Amino acid sequence: MPIKYSTGERNLVISMSEQTSNNQENNHELLLAHNRELAEALNTPDLTEDQYGHHCIGLLYQSLEAKVFDFGVGNTRIIRSSPIMPINQHFDSLLFAADAGVRSKLNTRYIDNEHLLRGQSAANIPPELERFAGSDESELMIISPGICFRSKKNDRLHASIVHQVDIWYLNKFQVMDEKSALELAEYLATQLGTAVLPDQALTSVPIDNIDKSHPYLSRANKLKIKDDCQFGSMTLMEYGVVNPHLLYKHGISQGTGVAMGIILERSVMLRKRVPDVRLIRSSDPKIEAQMKDLDAYKSPDPEFCYSRDISISIPEKSVGIVRELIENYIHTELGCDASVTTRSVTSYDELTLQIRERNGISKDQVNMLISIIFKLSCSQSKIEINRMRDQILAEFDKRNSV
Repeated sequence: MPIKYSTGERNLVISMSEQTSNNQENNHELLLAHNRELAEALNTPDLTEDQYGHHCIGLLYQSLEAKVFDFGVGNTRIIRSSPIMPINQHFDSLLFAADAGVRSKLNTRYIDNEHLLRGQSAANIPPELERFAGSDESELMIISPGICFRSKKNDRLHASIVHQVDIWYLNKFQVMDEKSALELAEYLATQLGTAVLPDQALTSVPIDNIDKSHPYLSRANKLKIKDDCQFGSMTLMEYGVVNPHLLYKHGISQGTGVAMGIILERSVMLRKRVPDVRLIRSSDPKIEAQMKDLDAYKSPDPEFCYSRDISISIPEKSVGIVRELIENYIHTELGCDASVTTRSVTSYDELTLQIRERNGISKDQVNMLISIIFKLSCSQSKIEINRMRDQILAEFDKRNSV
């Protein structure tokens, strides 16, 4: 029976294939795991949509979109699509090899044998290429924003759910050599980069092994900020020349294409000087209020916020109260405030045997990955912050063993 999720204006129906009787019991647990992940994914708001224009992600996207329209290409289209898409469209239609590393379950969130959660906004493009190929249009500018779901890595600089925008320019009748096309891509990327970071010096460096990482491009560069005392040499966006084989595959036998891709969370970090990407989705009112503009971020406790991740195994029935329990413990026992965020909840059956044994988790428990941002009134050493983290872990291990 189809499972229907409603997420604002978006209604999606996922059809689950019938399982054979021999595999029914095992697949039931997998299905529940997938459904939890799907529900979480589909309930994540896309902050590039118009109703979120007050958020810094939305504001930055709007400035990016406005700059693209300033390029003056009459045929400019904004393409949005469901975050659930066919595996074939996501990989094969972009020329990824069958053994490409990005297809690994460590890097991609699969739903079933035919569908996945979108991991790159470039995957929205192939259907538009085919539409363009069959039209009488001579040129096309595509803006394709949307949420992308990466590996489950979450730390100061990486988020598992990000907003990405792909911007492609295509011309059926203007044939350019690769060098000239890359120069065009660099010009457009630099213009977009300046719109996003008006006060930053930018530089370009080549991307190696693009046949594996970006097979839909024949040549590509990274646009990076020059060495920065806070972020180092961070990549702002990637750009390059669309692979002629990709164009031919989708019905465009001649012409030129260039493409640019940008992750908005990273851009917000650079624009607002946000030290931790997890702050962008913080529920702390003092932090949340600062995510409604593009002004420089100011820590509620200047320079004395420290982030740590912990992994704990708890009874499934306790999932909804753990965050509050940890915040209260930190306040009463450690004498400071903290912002506590749940990053993931993983059931016993979803964990590998090695992780089950290492964590000592039982079948009636789930594993929670939790991020804690300590808010201190004075500077603390790394050793002291780790001691506070370890004290929290010891306390909740003791509670769960009772």
